[in-house]
Amino acid sequence: MSIKSMIHELILIANGRIMNPAVYNMFAPENAKIIAIDGGANQCINLGVKPDYLIGDFDSIDPGIKSKFPEAEVVHRPEQNLTDMEKALELAAQLNPSRIIIFSAFGDRTDHSAGNLLIFQNLSGNIPLEVIDNYGRLRILKPGINVIKNKTGKTVSMFSYRPVKNLNITGFKYGINMESHRDSFIGISNVYESESCTVTFDEGVLFIYELIEHA
Repeated sequence: MSIKSMIHELILIANGRIMNPAVYNMFAPENAKIIAIDGGANQCINLGVKPDYLIGDFDSIDPGIKSKFPEAEVVHRPEQNLTDMEKALELAAQLNPSRIIIFSAFGDRTDHSAGNLLIFQNLSGNIPLEVIDNYGRLRILKPGINVIKNKTGKTVSMFSYRPVKNLNITGFKYGINMESHRDSFIGISNVYESESCTVTFDEGVLFIYELIEHA
């Protein structure tokens, strides 16, 4: 398998709920490399895109789909000690992108969706990661000062499965300023009141989910 030293942005397409092509086009960067995760290759047909890599144990890809992408590099990972999402993120880390955008990470099976959230929470490294579904964008924030550029009036929720220390947010309708929060944190349906908001904390991982305007 050939690994490039650096790419600008990277798209991962998983095998979750079928993406609305209009939403995909709203968030998919032009000229980004694409990894189709197992049955995510089926979605590539619907989205009209050609993946650069196909990865997984290939237990959910439709028969004949691989032959439709003859130029894609096939990375067969049959081992079962990692999920296909984990395998794809390992490949993504080797490609060393400036940003990762994941589509269709969540679907009808709660175990797959919950498992992916835990995978995203436990990711190491500093590559920015976003997860897009048909209703919004999920960002994974790491400790430090996180500046979020967005439109005022947009609905946004925050949550964490780990303790978050010294959390402070500015530019939101409902402010938060607390020394620490035990175990987990949920803040549903806040609102951006500034085009530049900040989320600052010293320890933990914070998910922030923004509704997209068409939803």
